[in-house]
Amino acid sequence: MRNRFLVGDIGGTKTALAIVSEENLFERVEEFSSNAYTSFESVVLEFLKNETVSAACFGVAGPIENKKCKLTNLSWEIDGEELSKKLKVKEVFLLNDLVAAGYGIKNVGKESFFEINRGRVVESGTQAIISPGTGLGEAFILRETVYQPVPSEGGHADFAPRNDLEIELFCFLRAKFGHVSYERVLSGGGLSHLYEFFSKGKKKEPKKVTKEFELFGFESDAGKAISLFCEILGAEAANLALKTYATGGVFIGGGVSLKLSGVLKKKDHFMRGFLDKGRFSSFLKNIPVNFLQDSQVSLKGCSFFLQKKGKKTA
Repeated sequence: MRNRFLVGDIGGTKTALAIVSEENLFERVEEFSSNAYTSFESVVLEFLKNETVSAACFGVAGPIENKKCKLTNLSWEIDGEELSKKLKVKEVFLLNDLVAAGYGIKNVGKESFFEINRGRVVESGTQAIISPGTGLGEAFILRETVYQPVPSEGGHADFAPRNDLEIELFCFLRAKFGHVSYERVLSGGGLSHLYEFFSKGKKKEPKKVTKEFELFGFESDAGKAISLFCEILGAEAANLALKTYATGGVFIGGGVSLKLSGVLKKKDHFMRGFLDKGRFSSFLKNIPVNFLQDSQVSLKGCSFFLQKKGKKTA
């Protein structure tokens, strides 16, 4: 009997699930609105129906401890051991979603990437991933002796304004939230906060911000919000590159990045922030930066992880 695996990418806005063959072929992929369900278990059972799988691996947007995760931007709590009993498999693996993406990066084709900065790749150099979605994910990948993605909660580190405009933004966000992390800026909610900042109090959902930008361009409040978002994304990507010495390259992923792909591909806003690092601007100019265009990279990473673990039997 052929083995089949269940993989998933679990986020605060949407959850993607897939059944993968032992030949690593995706047989079925479905997306669900996370907020429409009270638990992850209910999503999985609806997706599987009467199908059986040999093993499961999920990329989860939150910190994982003792095979358990409480999602940062969703009320779900996931217990890997309890879920394995429900699914009747020997083990369910939970990975940080950016760790899953890290495994995926190693196993997708060149068409999955758009080059933002060519740089100069150091083959054994550390790589870094930054991924704005419902929240802000960050991770890095060690490659010197073994390929190992490492999780991070760097998206919750303090937002560091770089100029007078960003100091004004910081004060605006501090009045709203108290502590201001990068996630308050570089996320779907962050894009809405930037719009509110430029529009002097008007509120719009992220998709309405991008729609306004499509209609009225960079001179609109939406355009100002999006251009500053991409510039601050560049600045924080550079921060991550400096902290991890990411001479193997930086990767930009996430659902918000995909929605802003047209602006990111123009490169200027992102690179203005990325290279604004004083004495280390020349160092960063040599760091390769690629935009991840494959929305299934975390699913593919979970599939690779199962293959790597050799969990092919229940």
